[in-house]
Amino acid sequence: MRWCLAAVILSLVSCGGGGGAEPVAGNPQVDSMFAHFAADDSPGASVMVVRDGAVVHSAGYGVADLDDGSMMSPSTPVRLGSVSKAFTAMAIVILEEQSALTFDSPVTEWVPELRRFPGITVRHLLNHTSSLPDYYGNGSPLEGMATADGRQAPLQNAEAFSVYEAWGEPVFTPGDRFEYCNPGYEALALIVERVSGTTFAQFLEAEIFTPLGMTTAAVRDLPSKRIPNRAIGYAPIEDGGGWQESDDHWGNWLVGAGGIYASLEDLFKWDQALYRWAETGARTDEAFSAAIRPSYSWTRSRAPRARHPTNART
Repeated sequence: MRWCLAAVILSLVSCGGGGGAEPVAGNPQVDSMFAHFAADDSPGASVMVVRDGAVVHSAGYGVADLDDGSMMSPSTPVRLGSVSKAFTAMAIVILEEQSALTFDSPVTEWVPELRRFPGITVRHLLNHTSSLPDYYGNGSPLEGMATADGRQAPLQNAEAFSVYEAWGEPVFTPGDRFEYCNPGYEALALIVERVSGTTFAQFLEAEIFTPLGMTTAAVRDLPSKRIPNRAIGYAPIEDGGGWQESDDHWGNWLVGAGGIYASLEDLFKWDQALYRWAETGARTDEAFSAAIRPSYSWTRSRAPRARHPTNART
């Protein structure tokens, strides 16, 4: 019996997914678990439960946009956060299928900005074993570049990777150990663009979103890009209560590690496609099996609030 619970919670950050599941009646037990989100004055959540490939619960709780009062539903596009990495990995699998690259190709073939970090392969980036230092913090000049006085254009991947031309040292020998690395997935998005000759957003639209009928899915790579009816991300105001929008952080325009929006209904289509590809071999068998099989790059942790184990692959 296969169970999948996907919850989208918009209290600190917005995450979500979906597109295409039939409407189903709410489950009282699940409703009770998320009742505290069902208010008309605070960010909400959307929840879907899938059993053996069928949706058994699908509902929204609370508000998607505090300004216009729109409510959360399974069709509301929300920011996926790090769930976006799964789509980035699939983009690389597709390019491998097309013989445009191999998993063991050196990343410097497409990202020469990483010449100071020899030995890193595409596989290392996928598995978080690349040795890249994280340019979010750690004395990196990245935030200063993004927030410099007078800057108007948002920071994007190609410019961000110029940081590595003069900053940082390998954290370890590539492949020696697992260390979660957002820049690694932003490098993968850059590879997708430079190999395909299209933008990351265009590649995902053509190769994944449109073929699967994911009509709400999109990459938000510019502040000006509009995602219709999307849920807004909020953070609590520490003094005095209330909420403030938190969608336009300077790092949000770096894609690959994040940046994708989708509804729960669309994530259901994605979920079913993953099972279908794994079972039928429609995607390259070795490549796809390696992408979804637990391996040394998996980690397990326990979330204090949720009180259940979590797995991290991407």
